[in-house]
Amino acid sequence: MYGVTDITPILQPPQSWHLGIGAIKQRPIVVDAQVVVASVMNCTLAADHRAIDGAVGAQLLVEFQHLIEEPMSLLLFQ
Repeated sequence: MYGVTDITPILQPPQSWHLGIGAIKQRPIVVDAQVVVASVMNCTLAADHRAIDGAVGAQLLVEFQHLIEEPMSLLLFQ
């Protein structure tokens, strides 16, 4: 909302995880050895490792990335 690109969420009990989502910005990235402009968003997952294993948190972020990059897959999600 305010253009903040990086967020560090802070857990408040009894939360076990919290996802911080930054603003989407146009940035240069490298694709196939070419510099192109792309829309980029930073996401940060804060997790209580007593409740969620780090590997499970990483899987959650990978799945979130897939859904946000391919929104039509939300319609096919089962």
